[in-house]
Amino acid sequence: MKAADLFVFPTYFEGGQSFVVSEAMAYNLPIITSDASGIPEIIDNKVHGLLFSKGDKEQLKQAIFWALKKTQAMQEMSKNAAMRLQDFSEEKITKETLKIIENIT
Repeated sequence: MKAADLFVFPTYFEGGQSFVVSEAMAYNLPIITSDASGIPEIIDNKVHGLLFSKGDKEQLKQAIFWALKKTQAMQEMSKNAAMRLQDFSEEKITKETLKIIENIT
């Protein structure tokens, strides 16, 4: 993955967050992915990467062409995505979970 210039993930998968998207975020890769499953919860379109409608080949094609032309914008999104990934660290998730448990009890 380190050698890639762009991460494209046209998944249809419905169920949970994809760890491969998180891995791409950690490598500061520009991301193009479908809006399947929980992906839109971690990738905001044109903030952390580009989202396209699951199964829409034309949107996927347009996103790839756009990304190849707008490399600086994609690099900015990849920086945003790397910062966003920190919101999902084990430490932060543990703290948030403990807060929820404390509020319940």
